[in-house]
Amino acid sequence: MKVVLTVADIWALRLLRPRTHELGGTFDIDDEGIITNVRVHGGGACRDASGKLLPGKICTVTHPSGPVMWHTHPRSNRPSSSDLRNSVTGNNTHIVATPLGVWAFRAASELIARWASAGEDERRRFKLEWRFMGHQYQHDTQNGNTSGFLKWVKDAGFSVVYIPYTDIQHKSVWMLRL
Repeated sequence: MKVVLTVADIWALRLLRPRTHELGGTFDIDDEGIITNVRVHGGGACRDASGKLLPGKICTVTHPSGPVMWHTHPRSNRPSSSDLRNSVTGNNTHIVATPLGVWAFRAASELIARWASAGEDERRRFKLEWRFMGHQYQHDTQNGNTSGFLKWVKDAGFSVVYIPYTDIQHKSVWMLRL
């Protein structure tokens, strides 16, 4: 799937990203991959104004499914294991706006097929591995060092691109083929 992100798209996602909850939605895109419509849904508060996780809360947002889905992360600078799982089960492209940049990813058809034919135990192992590896790379990704996590996500069977906000001064359009 082709998705075109402009500097304006990335800035809009960055500015929309609240620090106290997640936002999410879907993008409609035309045949050229250009965003033509944005749907927005809000999640419940999960962090206080300083970014501290509220007791008993997790950051999440429920929104309609579509070919290109997006959401924000108030604090984490990487896709979560749930984000990866959702791309495998939904066979769609995901865009996540984080504090330091924008991630775009999609599960490869081989991984989608493996997931579809997997039993409950194998699916549980997938989810546990994705969660464990996310935690392994948490410190690095929170500090902007995404190379190790990017390599692992690619090796795990995903097409993935990361656009740090610092790169948007050097380029105006990203043609993503996921």
